[in-house]
Amino acid sequence: MMTIKSMPFLAMGLFALTGVAAAQPQAPAKTENKTYTAPASAEPVIYSSQEAITKSFESRTLMLHDSHASYMVETAQRDKPGGAEVHLMDTDVTYVIKGSATLTTGGTVEGVAPTPPRMGDLHPEYEIRGAKIVGGQSFQLKAGDSIVIPKGVPHQFSEVHAPFWYFNVKVR
Repeated sequence: MMTIKSMPFLAMGLFALTGVAAAQPQAPAKTENKTYTAPASAEPVIYSSQEAITKSFESRTLMLHDSHASYMVETAQRDKPGGAEVHLMDTDVTYVIKGSATLTTGGTVEGVAPTPPRMGDLHPEYEIRGAKIVGGQSFQLKAGDSIVIPKGVPHQFSEVHAPFWYFNVKVR
């Protein structure tokens, strides 16, 4: 039986296999002499213990890993609804760990901020922030659910039932 404690490992595995691998171009493997050695330029394997993941959620650290090029792995949480946002370069692959919330996607962002997003955002130059979404489709997310929000699609969390914890992988 799957427990809350085992969910982060499932989420990390799913993200590693689906989101990141699908986003990166695949070069033909060199299989001379029926062997393969990873290139020196390969990114390192990332391991996060259950303790490190829990600490990241509890301390609101947010970032578990940032490859600075193709993906970021975040522990994210919300205690209350947020504004509308659009990521211009990143697709969000989200897996809910605990709690529930309503997520609206698509539609039109109203009240777009005329200035860059607040300081502290991970990549303010690649995001649009606004007051709310009009129209769109709403999803009721709960622990164990996953959703993929392609780049360029508006999204907004509302009706958050805290604590709402989720893994988020941003695929560039």
